[in-house]
Amino acid sequence: MTVRTHLVTGPGGAGVTTACAALAAHAAAAGTTVTLAVLHHDGSLPTVPPTVHVEDLSTPAPWGLWADALALTVERYGGDADTVEQWPMLPTARRCHALARLAAICRTSGLTIVDLGDLRAAQDFLGAAIQLSWSLSRLLGVQPALTRGTGGAIPRLLRETVDAVETAVDVLRAPTTALHVVSRPDERSIRRIRYGVPGLLLTEVHPGTLWWNTAGVAPPGPMEPSDRPDGHGWSPFIEETAPLDPPAGIEQIAAVATAILDRPARHDGESPLVDLSRGQVSWRLPLPWTQADNVHLVHRGEDLLVTVHGVEHLVVPPAVLRRGIPVQAALDGAALTVQADLPAQAWRGRDDEAMA
Repeated sequence: MTVRTHLVTGPGGAGVTTACAALAAHAAAAGTTVTLAVLHHDGSLPTVPPTVHVEDLSTPAPWGLWADALALTVERYGGDADTVEQWPMLPTARRCHALARLAAICRTSGLTIVDLGDLRAAQDFLGAAIQLSWSLSRLLGVQPALTRGTGGAIPRLLRETVDAVETAVDVLRAPTTALHVVSRPDERSIRRIRYGVPGLLLTEVHPGTLWWNTAGVAPPGPMEPSDRPDGHGWSPFIEETAPLDPPAGIEQIAAVATAILDRPARHDGESPLVDLSRGQVSWRLPLPWTQADNVHLVHRGEDLLVTVHGVEHLVVPPAVLRRGIPVQAALDGAALTVQADLPAQAWRGRDDEAMA
């Protein structure tokens, strides 16, 4: 079974939730088994067919084993039992649960549509996946201390949580997962997607469709030079235009829905990790619509902190690049390219013996 996942976001009020419901309804009408996952089910979701399975990722988790392990630790160190009751309410605990649930849903559902909410909520969620994976995996290094202080329960549960979060990251970065942006074709919305979307792509999710919602407005015509990104248009996204008017039903958006749901995640036809020469490697990440003065890049150990339009993003390079010595970073308006020199012992190729 081919597992497909479509992530949907956009400026607030652009019709993201309506688009998700319409896509789910269209897929269900075609006989596809579809799951609609929402980050924040606030009651605004339009009515969907009963064949669409709706999952609310914000539902509090039954933290069972975690709560028991935490209770034992709190009791051992003389803490307040109220801590145990409040722990599941922490944003990090909720985010771990939402990521684990999303990974489980996407593995078992043939088609999953995820309502990420507006651009800010999408960045919080996708960024949290990378941050949590980075932080939790490093906590594994202190397992001996945790075992001595708390017994074996917390280290075991920590490993399980790391596995769940890393599985979610794998799902989000999978070739069968695509990020779609729904936007109004007005100046304010255009400015917000130009500023908000590039950072989402630093999580290595694949760009999909930029859907112009023309409900109640004229279709987007020729844009002023200040509105349209220079040189590359709206690439790497593919543009589609259709009104999102809930009372009109799914017929209005049938062509766009079919194009989005049937189109695989877009690729350049080559790996983002490119061997430039025997001792150098290059890593290319989509970072469209930006200029050098919009981006600031610094190293934190083996990782990168990339600030785009004032928002900081943690970027974890591939293992082979982390073993190298960074020599150059370049931005061409479409992508960020990082190059590193590799020590001879860092390369594991077929002709290692010839190199020795």
